[in-house]
Amino acid sequence: MPNDEAPGAKERTEEQKDVVFYEKIVGAWVDTRMTRDKTIVQLSAGGIALLVTLITTVAPKSSCEKLFYGLAFLCFLAAICAALTIFQKNADYLGDVVRRKLDEKSTNGKADEKLTKCLKRLDKLTFLSFVLALLFSIMATFAGTLGGFWSFLLTLLFLIAIGMVSISGMRKE
Repeated sequence: MPNDEAPGAKERTEEQKDVVFYEKIVGAWVDTRMTRDKTIVQLSAGGIALLVTLITTVAPKSSCEKLFYGLAFLCFLAAICAALTIFQKNADYLGDVVRRKLDEKSTNGKADEKLTKCLKRLDKLTFLSFVLALLFSIMATFAGTLGGFWSFLLTLLFLIAIGMVSISGMRKE
């Protein structure tokens, strides 16, 4: 019985399956990352709306409360700005990749590496800003319910902890 397959046909189909599998994996990874950033943007916008509502309906009384509300607002805003910057840089990068592929030029390794580093930093900033905004929101609630000395002590301890986390984060880079 003769073999009707062309030489190398089986290897080509296996290679095509590998390419399709890789495309699906990369697509799922990108979707997951983008969904995470979109969720942070939505939750941060909701957090800002909630903070504005709380500030206008239940006016903060202590300076600690005002400080924490302000810091939470700024951190939510930073998370939104960083995520939107990530979206823009991703779009620019993908456009460059498509243009290079169409022009059949080689990839620009240094520029890609620099952009990847920038995107990683922005990703960390987005997540850290969001988490800090949540913590500051919680601290604003506690600062409103605690008295003067305890509120001051809580604020001081919290700022020391944030400073330590920031310093350890800088050492890793």
